[in-house]
Amino acid sequence: QWAAAEALDAADDGSGWECYGGTGLRDDTFLLGWAPGQLPEIYPDGTGLAMEPGDFFVIQVHYHYDVRVDPDASWLELDIEPADTELEPISIATYLTPAEIPCGPGETGPLCDRDAVAAAARAEFGVLPADFINMLCGVTPEDFAGMVDGVASSSCDLPVQTTGEIVSVLGHMHDLGASYRMTLHPDTDDELVLLDIDDWDYDWQYNYRPADSIIVEAGDVVRFECTWERSRRNANLEPAYVLWSFGSNDEMCFSTITTRPL
Repeated sequence: QWAAAEALDAADDGSGWECYGGTGLRDDTFLLGWAPGQLPEIYPDGTGLAMEPGDFFVIQVHYHYDVRVDPDASWLELDIEPADTELEPISIATYLTPAEIPCGPGETGPLCDRDAVAAAARAEFGVLPADFINMLCGVTPEDFAGMVDGVASSSCDLPVQTTGEIVSVLGHMHDLGASYRMTLHPDTDDELVLLDIDDWDYDWQYNYRPADSIIVEAGDVVRFECTWERSRRNANLEPAYVLWSFGSNDEMCFSTITTRPL
């Protein structure tokens, strides 16, 4: 992996290399992300992320320049324990839910065509996560075609990836986000809302810790729901169909569930 990282670095001018979403390396592992409003992530006593000799971090930063380009001031701070310390390993599982937001009332223009926006996203980022996520959740763009009143929503039931006790949960969207909900065992007698944000704020994105102990088992069903309002979009932007993609003016419905072993 280190040789592959060096090759990517050498092939791209400047420091590091350009990438979106993933690192461009095979078999990489997502550990932690940062979004506006997040506080430092401190795991419960006796737990931690396992590191092996030769492991290394790839830090991906999404820059958004409004006026000028300032020197990069990104930094990462870690608390390290000796290798012989007995710690329970933390597991971080990611879950993706579709984002398909057609143009609203009175909005017209060439970018209101989904195919045009999809082609532009592929040209800029090299991939279009929206199509893969739709397939994963068993939906198509046609399922969202009628959401033209300025409000769009999406829902996806996904199996829990790792058995354990929940340490924290996170929901992530962009500026159009209006509400977010994560529900364990939906539509059953054991239904439990893990996270419910009824007025989304892009600048207030926390890793939320349960007040009580919650156990999940691999295969349990979790429902992820996101709602967007086009009225929250910057009025200076050209009207456009909004897709799940990596740009600040694109959208996401991205979630994580962090667990510790039972």
